[in-house]
Amino acid sequence: TIMDKPEDNYWRIHDTLELFLKVEPDYVTQLLKEKQQSLGDFGIEKKDSYHITVSSFGYKYGVPIDADNIVDVRFLKNPFYINELREKTGQDADVFNYVFDDEVTKEFYEKYKELIFFMIDKYQYEGRDKVAIAVGCTGGKHRSVSVARKLHEDIAKLGYRVYLEHRDIDKGR
Repeated sequence: TIMDKPEDNYWRIHDTLELFLKVEPDYVTQLLKEKQQSLGDFGIEKKDSYHITVSSFGYKYGVPIDADNIVDVRFLKNPFYINELREKTGQDADVFNYVFDDEVTKEFYEKYKELIFFMIDKYQYEGRDKVAIAVGCTGGKHRSVSVARKLHEDIAKLGYRVYLEHRDIDKGR
């Protein structure tokens, strides 16, 4: 096979791996392990194929079934009980600030961010091509949206391809 003589087939292997990463990432991981090689040996950055989705959701609408990591933020101060914030969401600056101005949120977020940063690197190392992180609160409008928004921003700063979704932000309105 072309993998037996990588020095003679560099570009063929590179192009083939890029294609297979999109359709059969587990096969590529297994093949490279067998040959004791890595994507980097063929000029492919793992960050090119790896992506992360950060989503917010409301527990009252059900837990996302496709999440690799779920965190419950219902213990954070709830903007829902502030009349002028109730109809807004974590996408609004005043709700976001209300959530993140609290010391409990700050402490939690720093610890959670450290764990997530550790985990996303390990997921990638294990050959995963995507990771789904879900942040939940009661209705999926205030706390979870704020935390997911901040997490998305911080993961993006690391250079990963990261997407943000708010599953339940418009429900119950």
